[in-house]
Amino acid sequence: MKTIGILGGMSHVATGELYRMLNERANHYLGGAHTAQILMYSVDFEHIKQFVYQDKWAESSAYLIEKAKRLEAGGADFVVMVSNTMHMVADDIAKNINIPFLHIVDMTAAVLKQHQIQKVGILGTRPTMEAAYYAARFKELHDITLVRPSEAQMTDIDTIIFEELCKFEIKDTSRQRFFAVMEDLRKQGAEAIILGCTEIFLLVNEQNYKDIPLFDTAAILAETAVRTSLGLN
Repeated sequence: MKTIGILGGMSHVATGELYRMLNERANHYLGGAHTAQILMYSVDFEHIKQFVYQDKWAESSAYLIEKAKRLEAGGADFVVMVSNTMHMVADDIAKNINIPFLHIVDMTAAVLKQHQIQKVGILGTRPTMEAAYYAARFKELHDITLVRPSEAQMTDIDTIIFEELCKFEIKDTSRQRFFAVMEDLRKQGAEAIILGCTEIFLLVNEQNYKDIPLFDTAAILAETAVRTSLGLN
């Protein structure tokens, strides 16, 4: 079993859930008392939040590269990152370590292709939803087109993620607001919706919304990381 290196703490809520998922998936494949072999660096989320709000991507890149190097030095065989948003600097991280970095867009696109989906709605933080890098990677590398919410909807979703979900506050009123956005994305031609923030599944999931297929990046990350660890990919 290879050691999974996790850049975590973005947020601690998503990281804790991912830790659970990784161990559950490893046990699914191996049985017995087996769990995943993991090395984690959990960052101070306040730094990440300020990098995002102040548009300090160069600083965030340097910050996360240093953490990824610590994972490499500690014996991780590859690295994953518990944040769609911070994949803004994923290419920088990958170029500065000597072990593989598994990109969340590529993992998600692989699953979408299995379901023959080419046009998909995106929910996440504002940087994830509106940034060119995220949509461009889906389109240029995987021929998948993203459908975005409106400006007002992106602001609303971003606020719910940072001010509620990242603090483990789950509100039905916010769930209904997400449902309305998801219906609009479906009307725009989305064949499915990416839960492109690793906390969203706490609020919206296949159990409480069945009108369109949902693809949870947290679950996809866990499955891909475990299969990579076990040599199944």
